[in-house]
Amino acid sequence: MSERKTTRRWRTVQANRLVETEHKTALINERLDSGDTTHLSPFSTLIAAMGNYWAPGSLEAVHAMAQHTFDSGYEVCVIEEHDRCYNDFDAIGIMRNMAYQRAIREGWEYLLYVDNDVLPEPEILVRLLHRRVPIITPLISYADGDEHGQALASVGKDQGLAMVGSYVISFVLFRTSVFLPWALNPFWQDAIGADEGYHFSKLEMAGHRPFVDTDVEVVVQSAPHFPLDDVLDARRTRHFAKATAMAEFRFGSASREFVEARNAQVQEHWAQNPQHDAPVKASTAWRDRLS
Repeated sequence: MSERKTTRRWRTVQANRLVETEHKTALINERLDSGDTTHLSPFSTLIAAMGNYWAPGSLEAVHAMAQHTFDSGYEVCVIEEHDRCYNDFDAIGIMRNMAYQRAIREGWEYLLYVDNDVLPEPEILVRLLHRRVPIITPLISYADGDEHGQALASVGKDQGLAMVGSYVISFVLFRTSVFLPWALNPFWQDAIGADEGYHFSKLEMAGHRPFVDTDVEVVVQSAPHFPLDDVLDARRTRHFAKATAMAEFRFGSASREFVEARNAQVQEHWAQNPQHDAPVKASTAWRDRLS
């Protein structure tokens, strides 16, 4: 027996001593024989939901997927990262960082990021795991049938694995070791400008590019948060409408009847009390700017 085989046999015996089920033993031996990366709990997956504002049916679909994965012989856990956002998406990076730090700390081999509006089929996670690539996502489609101006990778169905530059982060499976270079320094950033393209560019600098499994598909119930210009335009529109409503509540309708009536009272006071002209003008300057 060669020295290499002897070393492998020794590693197999040590691994078997730490494994409690025959299924895990078979998985570990399979990896040792193929030369693939070993793990004490092969294919174990932490499913991290970003928040807990679930769209109808999404929580049940994620739990059904987790149950199917467990029934297939793999350890799995579903967590909901606490929503730390004060404004829209301003802490989503922190939430993603918390998830991979937990996965590293607890020893999960894979980390699956899921949004609160996904509708995965039960077998999708197992199928993605068996692809054995560091970063993989299924095809993403939207419940309303619209592409929503998706400017990321465009790949067709039933084409097997497709390597892309970046993709939607609604449902992405990472091998946890991908994040080891950022175990102490956070990988994900919070700014809305730090989008998919930016983060996958960082991963490419570390030697990783994502794959899309075009043979499986996950439906997302709500529209994506890109292109960025559309998001910001919508946000500005909402803020302008809110500011207009507050102004009308405080000062009356757009006819400005309240302001004009108050100005008339001020003019009458000046006419009757010329000695108070300067102080009154100073104290009512803010009203003049509104007229």
